Amino acid sequence: MPLERGFMVRGRGSYALAMPVAGNRVYWAVACRSQRPGTRYGDDRAEVLRRIDSWPADLRELVEATPASDVLHHDVFDLAPLDRYVNGRVALLGDAAHLMCPDLAQGAGQALEDAVVLAASLAASGRVEEGLARYDAERRPRSQWVAAEARKNADQNLSPSRSAHAATAAVMSLVPSSRWPRWAERGLSRLWGWEPPALPGPAPVRDTRTPPEQV
Repeated sequence: MPLERGFMVRGRGSYALAMPVAGNRVYWAVACRSQRPGTRYGDDRAEVLRRIDSWPADLRELVEATPASDVLHHDVFDLAPLDRYVNGRVALLGDAAHLMCPDLAQGAGQALEDAVVLAASLAASGRVEEGLARYDAERRPRSQWVAAEARKNADQNLSPSRSAHAATAAVMSLVPSSRWPRWAERGLSRLWGWEPPALPGPAPVRDTRTPPEQV
């Protein structure tokens, strides 16, 4: 079903979001706390509908319009901070280095930052080991900070506390929707303000052809 703009619904210990994508398609997700990892259900869509039975009709209609075979169930994990991303000439990047909760939507973004910094560090260094050390020194603090912030958001979004949920609902209901983009930009400036390192320019091309004989 078409969706003009995205939305998010928060419950106690759970939340749902939906976002329009190309071709009149919609991406939606429902996140909730699990008693134990690895729990599986015979019909994932039916389980989602059971969990959102009293939630807004727009969300239920989206789930009902989704073929059962398209509903994916994933356990979500993050990775404890590593003390290094490099060992000799081996470097980790992306999820292998800093698997994180999806609550800042930064998993793929941080992997791309890793790749850019790794390329720039190697290009600017005389030795591979030196370049990898520069990559580790630059990427580990930032990516682990992002992972910690994502975990903090997940803990808040999925808090089972009645008082925490009530407080969040009260704040969200009192703040005008026009202010959220400005607050988000201010609060996420450290995340969004990252600038990629400059890559060395290409070496000048020398013409090695034999010049014609002078007559």
